[in-house]
Amino acid sequence: MTEPAWVAGALRGLARELARGGKSQIITDAGEILLPETWKAVRSTLGDLSMSGWRTGPILSEATIEGSTLILAPLTRARGPMRVLESGRNADRAKGSGTRSAVRGGRISNRNSRWNGRTPAKHTWTETRARLDHEAPEVMLALIVEFVEARIVK
Repeated sequence: MTEPAWVAGALRGLARELARGGKSQIITDAGEILLPETWKAVRSTLGDLSMSGWRTGPILSEATIEGSTLILAPLTRARGPMRVLESGRNADRAKGSGTRSAVRGGRISNRNSRWNGRTPAKHTWTETRARLDHEAPEVMLALIVEFVEARIVK
């Protein structure tokens, strides 16, 4: 077999394997490599993976795949604490602001939620995203090279 014919055959085989499931395997492997980076960001902000006084448990993220897109996002129970780490607590409220509601008898009741102070924004998710944007291309390239090298034998 001539060299160009061999290369063409090898590339056709590689394209078939990518279409069969190789692409999703590469994306899954990238998620497993990049997911701990989100936990490192929380640890660098807090020292561990939880916020004292919050009943949500550890602030963890999950990797999900939609089509050919890898999505890294906080778990459902960790979204509130992650928002507080990103934007700060009570950053958009004035002290004592609450809701007004009608109560029985036609009166208006001012209901204030308990004020627990303001905390500054730490921009944890923004920094994580910047780190992932920097590292993801390198991780994907390394995984693709590994995939190709394992399937094309000279």
